[in-house]
Amino acid sequence: MPSLIETKNYIISEPARPKACIIWLHGLGASGHDLAEGVWPSMPDEVKNQYRAIFPHASSTPVTINGGVSMPAWYDIYSVENVDREDDVGLEKSVAIINDLIHKQFQDNRVANNIVIAGFSQGGGVAIHAGLSCTKKLAAIMLCSSYVPLQDELLKAKNRLNYQTPIFFMHGKTDFVVPCELMQRGYDFLSAKGLPVSLEMYDHGHCFSDLQLQYIAQNLM
Repeated sequence: MPSLIETKNYIISEPARPKACIIWLHGLGASGHDLAEGVWPSMPDEVKNQYRAIFPHASSTPVTINGGVSMPAWYDIYSVENVDREDDVGLEKSVAIINDLIHKQFQDNRVANNIVIAGFSQGGGVAIHAGLSCTKKLAAIMLCSSYVPLQDELLKAKNRLNYQTPIFFMHGKTDFVVPCELMQRGYDFLSAKGLPVSLEMYDHGHCFSDLQLQYIAQNLM
C-alpha cells in the first residue's frame, strides 16, 4: 500500500501511477485519520495502487447537538430529529473547500476522468452537495451511513453536470446515529427527482462492514 502523507489539511495516499482519485470525508468529531487508517487499508491492492486517496480534515467548530462543544465538524448540527433548521452557512463553506480540492485534481490528466467523492455520516452530507454542485464531471458519489441535509437547496444550482452521476447510498439496518428513516428521506428525494441513486442495506450499525467495503471496492474498479 502506498504510504500515507499528512499535510495541514488532509492525508493523502499517492500510488506511483495514479489512474483515479477518491476524496473521502469523515464524520462528525473524527478526522481524515479515521478513514485513511481504518478503512483505506481494507481496500484491495488493485484499488490502492490505482487511486490517489485524499482524506481531508474538517476544522473544529461548536456543535449544538453535542452541547456546543467544539470538535471537527463540516457544519453545525442542531438536531437529528428536526431537519427544519440546518446550518446552511457552515455546509456551504465546507462544500466550497471540497469543490476547490476536487478542481485541483482535475489539473492532473492521469486522474481527471475518474474522480469519486465519498463521505461517511456528516461527511456524506458534504459529499452529496459538493458532488451535485461541482462544475467538473465526477465518476461517482458515495454516501456511507449518511443522509441528505438541506434538501430544498440541493438542486437549486444552475449547473447540472453531475445529475446523471451514479449516487450510492450504503446504510446499516441498526444505525441509530443516522436513523434509516433520515437516510431514506434523502434517497427518496433524489430518486423522485430522477437522479440515478442506488441503496445497499447492511446488518450493522453506524460503521463499515467487510461486505460493504467489498461493495465499495467493486464499484471503484
